[in-house]
Amino acid sequence: MRSFVLSCFVLAIPLPAMAADEVKIEPVTIDGLLKAVEAHKGKIVVIDVWATFCIPCKEKFPHMVALANKHKKDGVVFISVALDDPENKDKALEFLKKQKATFQNFLLDDPLKNEIKGDDKLYHSIPPVLHVFDRAGKKVKTYEGKKEGEALDGQLLEMLKQK
Repeated sequence: MRSFVLSCFVLAIPLPAMAADEVKIEPVTIDGLLKAVEAHKGKIVVIDVWATFCIPCKEKFPHMVALANKHKKDGVVFISVALDDPENKDKALEFLKKQKATFQNFLLDDPLKNEIKGDDKLYHSIPPVLHVFDRAGKKVKTYEGKKEGEALDGQLLEMLKQK
């Protein structure tokens, strides 16, 4: 009887609506981004570095969303990182919502650190950039530019063959 009453009580408490397909964007530092990659050890991780001011980034983004949806059940995790200024966060979020980008989305909070040469994990010059990490969390490839990023499809298929 006590468990029945407790069950009724628990069911009566309204829970915040957290839809699986909710699109949001959170600030992140480079260290936080590396921790996000580490949290997905055992999975292939693709980081898409983009910006709302980058036309090639926005042109290729729908393909990234399609790949994320296609490979979600295969153990591939997509993370997007916007390089927009913090005051443009709403603009980035609006774009992500239109794209239905339900994977992890971040707004880089320390852009200067991102441009320090020698950071072999995440250094890039200008978006669009894709970083691909294997299941062990090791970066295996960086694609710079829209054209080079088109090779990601084949790379993912090859990596998925390796268990």
